Amino acid sequence: MRKTHFKVLAILLFCTTAWTQGISTINGSITDASGAVVPGARIVATEIETGLVRDTLSNADGFYVLTSLRPSRYTLTVDARGFSQFKQTGLLLQAGDIITLNAKLNVGEASESVTVAATEVQVDTTTATLRQVVDSARMIDMPLNGRNAAGLTLLVQGAVAAPSSNADQGAGKTFPSAVVPISVNGGRSNNISFYLDGTTAQDLLSNINQPLPFPDAVQEFDFQTSNFSAEYGDDSAGVVNVVTKSGTNAFHGNAFEFVRNADFDARNFFAAAVDPLKHNQFGGTFGGPIKKDKLFFFLGYQGTRIRDSQGGHSAYVPTVPNIAGDFSGLLSATNPANPLGRAVTLQDPNATGQLFPNNQIPISRFDPVAKNLLKYLPLSSNLNGLIFYSEPTIQDFDEYIARADYSLGNHDVFVYQPESLLKSGT
Repeated sequence: MRKTHFKVLAILLFCTTAWTQGISTINGSITDASGAVVPGARIVATEIETGLVRDTLSNADGFYVLTSLRPSRYTLTVDARGFSQFKQTGLLLQAGDIITLNAKLNVGEASESVTVAATEVQVDTTTATLRQVVDSARMIDMPLNGRNAAGLTLLVQGAVAAPSSNADQGAGKTFPSAVVPISVNGGRSNNISFYLDGTTAQDLLSNINQPLPFPDAVQEFDFQTSNFSAEYGDDSAGVVNVVTKSGTNAFHGNAFEFVRNADFDARNFFAAAVDPLKHNQFGGTFGGPIKKDKLFFFLGYQGTRIRDSQGGHSAYVPTVPNIAGDFSGLLSATNPANPLGRAVTLQDPNATGQLFPNNQIPISRFDPVAKNLLKYLPLSSNLNGLIFYSEPTIQDFDEYIARADYSLGNHDVFVYQPESLLKSGT
């Protein structure tokens, strides 16, 4: 009993997303060579990379449905008494796939089998949903500025870039660069549902997507643009299902770094110098089995370091006469030394109503703190104190992802029986 308790606790701690992203389905019918239905046939789908198994039986009409299948490659077998085994290998399921696979059994011994190699393209003949899958190959191989996987949603038919105001975002948002405002078939950007491994991944205030994991941690995503199921009833414009990578029976990993700086970049033809931007993105992933065919892990990290300078800023600083207490330039609105554009006379705060003669303030009246701050201010070459300057940009981002997958079996089911617990004294 204690062993069972520990196993249930481990499942709750490490498998918070177990099967929540079940967005792939296989259905079909089982018939014999004459076309007659075969009820009670056992259909088994085995994930090739992990050995995870899902099975069911055909009903009285010969139909079957296998749901909650992770996007992966599968081997499908069909066994029925008095018939040879039917086997289909290399069956590829992508995120959101609902495919129909009909099996025709031949009379024979159970030891005999008919093997069919699956084609790469599976056609959805069950639903009328318009959708497209963006796989990991396109995420890794295609140029992706900033490595933001959400930018690849623009590859889907009907999706176009939308004004940022349409997504209720801007520079003041928490992650302004992580959200790609898009419009699908004329819909608003904040009317698209985003799901990450089956869990909603949207900002609760603006209803736009949260930052997606970095591309090396994403297996693929499915973008449904029309006629999607009623289970996605939150938004009307589209549905994006993002699936992260998981561990398999073999250890896999990678390391990467993407660099942009003055040493590698070319000078823009219209620029006087090479862009000073320094942009580094580095990290890696690693996944594999903890217990073969049972328990798997996947870890990932990406660090982003941005160093840049934003020019075009301006400000007014005290001029050389101002530092000496001379503010006479403010007495005339047309004086080039007057940045205000209107005449200003300075009053003595210690003598109510009295003015400083000719706007001259004795240096002895300056606050010591203000005098110390003056040495940190630049001097302007303009009479009115106008200066132009650039502001440094320093941004550091660290992203982590950790995932565990556990295959539940018959021995992992815990049934609460209070009578037996009382008798055993537990």
